[in-house]
Amino acid sequence: MGELILTFNNMIDQLRLTHLALLEENGQFNTVLNYMVDGVLITDEDGHVRLINPAASKLFSLSEKSALTRSFAEVVRHHQLIDLWQQCQNEAQEVTAAVEVGRDLFLQAIITPSMC
Repeated sequence: MGELILTFNNMIDQLRLTHLALLEENGQFNTVLNYMVDGVLITDEDGHVRLINPAASKLFSLSEKSALTRSFAEVVRHHQLIDLWQQCQNEAQEVTAAVEVGRDLFLQAIITPSMC
């Protein structure tokens, strides 16, 4: 019984270390996203926004909170970007295009399918 308890305690210690490492990695990921000048949107397979960084929030004039409750189409509100997203989903491959989103404002859109 004592050996089983020792093994269980070791497993708990390993899980704690793994959890701490994941928290640190997540913090680094969030720091990079928050300071990027490129806008980043991540959607789920249904097209609902799951992550938006500050640059994308500013570009599409939305707060992160309001973007996370909407579909990709509602957030970007631009038919070419929506068409590119749909093409990426249908073909399951990266799509790249220059898109004019306003007067004298062009984006280099890179849309990548979800990685499993």
